[in-house]
Amino acid sequence: DSAKATSMKVVTLNLRQGGGSRISLLIDYLLSRKADVLVLSEFRENVSAQILRSKLGDAGLVHFAAAPTTSPRQKGVCI
Repeated sequence: DSAKATSMKVVTLNLRQGGGSRISLLIDYLLSRKADVLVLSEFRENVSAQILRSKLGDAGLVHFAAAPTTSPRQKGVCI
């Protein structure tokens, strides 16, 4: 048996204050990268996060973990 080399594509992006009105464009960009893993900084638990989760889930990126925050304006990181 010979070991097969595998690779994983990781894409990181700073959403800049949770993405706001740019969230659809950011989602299109992220999906165009065809990543196995996304790391998103300045993530906020708000309406944009709900849209982000839904669209990424529809594209097959169904596992989602975000650092807990205490308010919708507080920024964190999600993977």
